[in-house]
Amino acid sequence: MRKHVSRFLPLLLALALLTAPAALAVGEDVPGLPQASLTDTAALDLINQVQLSAAGADVSAAALTGDALPQSLSADDLAGVCSANDTLVRVTVTGAELKAYLEWAAACYNQWKSGDIGISFQPERPAHTRDVFAGVDYELDLSKPAGERVQNVRFRGAPLSDDQQLKLVVSSERYAVQLKGQSLISGEYDWSSRQTLGALISDYLTGHAAPAAADGNWSITGVDLSLDSAERATLVALIRSGQLETPYAKSLNLNHYEVKNLLASANNVKLTDLDQFGTAASFADADGVPYFRLRDLAFLFTGSKDQFNVRWDGKVVVQRGQAYDGGVLPLPWSIPASAAAVPPAEITVSVDGADVRVSAIAVDGHYYLSVEGVNALLGTSATVQDKTP
Repeated sequence: MRKHVSRFLPLLLALALLTAPAALAVGEDVPGLPQASLTDTAALDLINQVQLSAAGADVSAAALTGDALPQSLSADDLAGVCSANDTLVRVTVTGAELKAYLEWAAACYNQWKSGDIGISFQPERPAHTRDVFAGVDYELDLSKPAGERVQNVRFRGAPLSDDQQLKLVVSSERYAVQLKGQSLISGEYDWSSRQTLGALISDYLTGHAAPAAADGNWSITGVDLSLDSAERATLVALIRSGQLETPYAKSLNLNHYEVKNLLASANNVKLTDLDQFGTAASFADADGVPYFRLRDLAFLFTGSKDQFNVRWDGKVVVQRGQAYDGGVLPLPWSIPASAAAVPPAEITVSVDGADVRVSAIAVDGHYYLSVEGVNALLGTSATVQDKTP
């Protein structure tokens, strides 16, 4: 998490609480966390059904090539998100081998820890290795370490025994690279498709209806994402606004010290005469005075009667009354601790063509101004106050 950035982070009008939209299904409320890897979907159910039908198999495994779900379940849409040019093979496996394959697929996730607001992914396991299975029911307990996650595997309503034999259909690449290459199975394939997966999908949809919804044969367990937590809602809102990066490879955790600082800082800044909420990178100097990144304030003020544009033209140029034409800046991972010890320096800012001298601290190529400096530039009456309990 970002350190030294959050003591005065959110800029909220009239001490209103920062809230997020109501939490949606897992994988939808946190932007950038792929739903298809977090819950059963009709898209992968259909791909697996095509494979089962083509091979006459008991169990099928498939994955999407990326994190995005198709817009519909048409042949063209599915071909765009799966390995449409690959062919299929069928191989006989034991229950123990299938469970080992399930564990391999489940290792794509990071282990969930108490306080995590989302489920994150091993960065070396891209989307096309996150296989989803059909023909068996199973649960993935992500509170467990990799290799111990697969629970309650059932085949046709009964627990799957280790010595039970099943016919498995997979892509020829998965068979060669992972199943045989990593010695997950011992058998050789006894059937291969003449057509590509894309052609098989197209043929299947000429005679079958696409499923209206996922069948729910698998689920993730062992996690509590605190969906009703106001603190989690605050973090999700910051992710949605672009002020925090998507926690894709490592989840944000409500118990971590830095997150607690970020959340505890909410609501401690009041900017009067504004009608827009937002957040900004900030830090406190050696005397405890808060300094805010000027471009963040320009972004936040856009749409208010005090909006202003800021650019660099040999010096800082501010034009009041104009909307900011730059993009939202990501929060820095940290502000050097030495910045707090640096005394502010006088800089000249051109405000509507007139030079104004204000105090500022330069950090990583950006100017940070105190509330008094902001007031001097904009003619506003911003004040700082403690957070309301």
